[in-house]
Amino acid sequence: MAQEISELLKKALALPVEARAALASCLLESLDDTVDQAAEDEWNKEISRRIEELDSGKVKPISWAKARRQISAILRRGARVSSAQRVDPAISLRQHPGSRQPAFRTRILGTGQQSERK
Repeated sequence: MAQEISELLKKALALPVEARAALASCLLESLDDTVDQAAEDEWNKEISRRIEELDSGKVKPISWAKARRQISAILRRGARVSSAQRVDPAISLRQHPGSRQPAFRTRILGTGQQSERK
């Protein structure tokens, strides 16, 4: 059985990024046989709100590398980060031109500041 799993893993890792993501999603969903419909509805509302912010131009996406640098900088300033300094990363469903990474944007919660670089 271990050999079968190893071979299956090799094949899965050889798939394109999008196919691996879809496979991972299906596998994760198969582990949870209960669905909290209220939580699903709230997540769908949040996703729609974030997509609308991106589509309207209210928020501009930035790269994950940039978001990670901002998060690291905030964490370096102090182990305790106030709620006004928390970073809210949100995935854009689009990708940056020339990049295989999803676009990210960050908003410093409670401050109204938003990062606008891609």
